[in-house]
This record gives sequence, C-alpha cells and structure tokens, in this order.
Amino acid sequence: MGPVPVRFDALFDHVATQDDVDLMQTDLADGKIGAPFEPRENRPFHKDLFSVDELETLEDVAQHFAVYIQSR
Repeated sequence: MGPVPVRFDALFDHVATQDDVDLMQTDLADGKIGAPFEPRENRPFHKDLFSVDELETLEDVAQHFAVYIQSR
C-alpha cells in the first residue's frame, strides 16, 4: 500500500487513545486485516497548524491515495 513509518501501529494506537480518531478494523479482500481511521466529528481539522507547503503535501497525498483506492 505504500511506505509507512517504523512502528506505525504505535502511532495509530496513540491517536486512538487520545480520541483524535476512531480506528476501524476491516477484513481486506486478500485476507489481510486493515485498520483505517476516521477523524472524530467533534475534532475539526485545524489548517492553521500547517504551513502552505504542508497543506499542499497533505492534499497531494490525499489525491494520490483517492485514485489508488478507486483503482482497486
């Protein structure tokens, strides 16, 4: 699916325990288990915490994976 940070599962666990996201376990078609996360509705995205370059990078990544997901 793509490069991930070392111990990415620890990052997911951390944001889930901080109530920043909801982790949802999903059975994938290839037999693996995925753990997509959904943002909490009561925690809006604060774009003012990011620079213009960072926001552009986030948008590029989101668009790339949206195309990737649609192609599967």
